Amino acid sequence: MQTSFQQILAELHKLHVQIHLRLPASQRVVQQQLLHLGQIQQRLETLQIEVVARSRTCLTASTYLTYLTLTQLINTLIQDVTSLKHLAEEYPIDPEGAIACLQSIPKHSPDLLARLNPAYETHKQFLTNFLKKSSPLHKTQPVLARHR
Repeated sequence: MQTSFQQILAELHKLHVQIHLRLPASQRVVQQQLLHLGQIQQRLETLQIEVVARSRTCLTASTYLTYLTLTQLINTLIQDVTSLKHLAEEYPIDPEGAIACLQSIPKHSPDLLARLNPAYETHKQFLTNFLKKSSPLHKTQPVLARHR
């Protein structure tokens, strides 16, 4: 489980650094960026399907929490891509407005885990511990056993 989790997180990080829109730009460059953002969005949606499928087989609370956090992170990245795609589509119609909107968007933190919603601070702490292989949740009971 840990290896697949780390592979997914590594791929998310790779995609995360590719999510950007550079304006002003020529119509051809905007179209190329739009295509690139569409490809990133497709890959994120594929990863989301994989994560949801894996989460259905979770037997422990810690692994379920991991997949829940991954799903939230993927949703956040998909929202980012969608916003940038809308700005790229708007740019030919209203270049000044699109640039102003783009400039008002906060820059991404290079730390992928920092992208999590503050309400997911528990998830973030869990992921940090998980990545350090020092999580106390490794010895949790199966989810069904905890509800008896």
